[in-house]
Amino acid sequence: MQLSSTGFNDWRNIRIRLSQHETSHRHIVCMSKWMELELRLRKHLTIDKCLQKDINIEKNHWREVLLRIFSLVKNLAKQNLAFRGENEKIGQKNNGNFRVLLNRSATLIQSYESISDELKKVQLMIIKKIQEAKYFSVILDCTPDKSHKEQMSLIIRCVDVSMASTQVSEFFLTFVEVSDKSGEGLFELLCDTLVALNLNINDVRGQGYDNGCNMKGKHKGVQKKLLDINSRAFYTPCGCHSLNLPSHLKKRLNSLESFSGFTACFHHLQQGPKIRDALDYLAENCDDPKARSDADCLATSETHGIGGFEFLFGMVIWYNLLFTMNTVSKALQSENIDIELAFVQLKGLVSYLQNYRETGFQEAKAEATLIAESMDIEPKFPVKRKRIIKRKRHFDEEMENDVETELLSEEENFKVDFFLRILDQAIVYLQVRFEQFEEYGRIFRFLFDLRKLKSASDDGLKAACINLETSLKHGDSSDVDGNHLFLELKVLKELLPTEITKAIEVLNFLKKFEGCYPNTWIAFRVMLTVPVSVASAERSFSKLKLIKSYSRSTMSEERLNALAILSIERDLVGELDYISLMNDFAAKTARRSIFEIRDDDE
Repeated sequence: MQLSSTGFNDWRNIRIRLSQHETSHRHIVCMSKWMELELRLRKHLTIDKCLQKDINIEKNHWREVLLRIFSLVKNLAKQNLAFRGENEKIGQKNNGNFRVLLNRSATLIQSYESISDELKKVQLMIIKKIQEAKYFSVILDCTPDKSHKEQMSLIIRCVDVSMASTQVSEFFLTFVEVSDKSGEGLFELLCDTLVALNLNINDVRGQGYDNGCNMKGKHKGVQKKLLDINSRAFYTPCGCHSLNLPSHLKKRLNSLESFSGFTACFHHLQQGPKIRDALDYLAENCDDPKARSDADCLATSETHGIGGFEFLFGMVIWYNLLFTMNTVSKALQSENIDIELAFVQLKGLVSYLQNYRETGFQEAKAEATLIAESMDIEPKFPVKRKRIIKRKRHFDEEMENDVETELLSEEENFKVDFFLRILDQAIVYLQVRFEQFEEYGRIFRFLFDLRKLKSASDDGLKAACINLETSLKHGDSSDVDGNHLFLELKVLKELLPTEITKAIEVLNFLKKFEGCYPNTWIAFRVMLTVPVSVASAERSFSKLKLIKSYSRSTMSEERLNALAILSIERDLVGELDYISLMNDFAAKTARRSIFEIRDDDE
């Protein structure tokens, strides 16, 4: 009794006391009761047997209920179908897809609870992948929703090492409502969101935004504020947004403003005669005088309409430029694209524009001539009378230069004022926009080109490794050791198979060695983590508009994010462990239901 009450202090006689205690009547009775309880627990014959049986029955019931709800929610979210209807009353018409399908598949369900908390397990799966990858990039973009609230989409790009085959992935994590759209406000919101998601901002190795000043600003933008606290967060301009910049050049030709898009140019070149016939019909039969006049002008005017050779010539040139930019833009929108491939694509685009500047004019003229002949349009430029502005000449000037300038043909004027001006400005815009890619290439180029890596000299390779160590250094720590990286690459370039030509293939090759090349493993992962475009954020806005429509504009942020993750990350939804998810939900619901029943009985 002393051991369980006042304590024991006669330690010399502890053996005697313990022996007496073990043979005492009280100890034997307690041990017998304990063994009996253990046996009853094992055979489920305790005093709460009936209560546990009821709990298990309710648990199985709620598991079946939740299984049906999960199936409905998953399929409706995948197809971007509306959950609600005109009303939410059971048994009435137009009460929404969810209630109609639920009423058909269940007979005992009269109400259901929100499962947004359970659906967040998909978000936890993504966060776990990011934490295993360690290094990641943030991709941000903002847009207003149907309730006129600014929503920021957060996309995380990382090298997913949790799969059997290493791959570059971009994951949607959340929509966040924005109240302050300044650079400082967006940066604080980003920091708070990363903390809430249990992600370390010091592990950010890349950042991608659109071309808004509050995002990419060098002084007060988000990228500057992030670089101030983490100098290893490389910023690269969005390739797709940069390709959109030369599109304003269409305003150089007024007649092209109505056909500014790539699709419009394509359809006009393919269906030119039909378009002109439609305009002729409107010019003769339309009741609106203004519309009739505009249609007649577009159909017949040689200077402002589609009936002129100059218009067709400009359309062919513009189509060729937009077709090339559209091809590169689509390639840059891929989630798996890395800086290496983006650099090659953009370099090829600039090279194409430079070559097209030299030879494209005559090629476009020949193509425009064929189209004009098929439309019964004379392939020549209209004569534009223009008053010659005479300027005062100095006594030593010659007349020949001015005469040559004044006597330029209409075709030569078109080439100088339209063709060369558009191409020169497009080339300059692209070169300026992608200077950041050049800087990034200066750091990682020796890892881009595996052929040059294998043939690199020791001095050049070591200098590149030391430069990479410096670039990945923040404070006193660096992600890689330049000297160790140099030694690893010297060995690795002899071991790499000849069929390996891409950086992601190098990572899959290194994964087999399980840590034998730690610095090389980190260097390639950081290189592939840096984003190329914000296309994933733009795609999430499409889901936002489908989910938060006009009729569902009052949807809560929690529900919006749950449905958005289901729709955007549909591949991960299939990997959810529904059994454990349903068991947790059913256990909580069944226990609550049982105690509510017991309270009512009392």
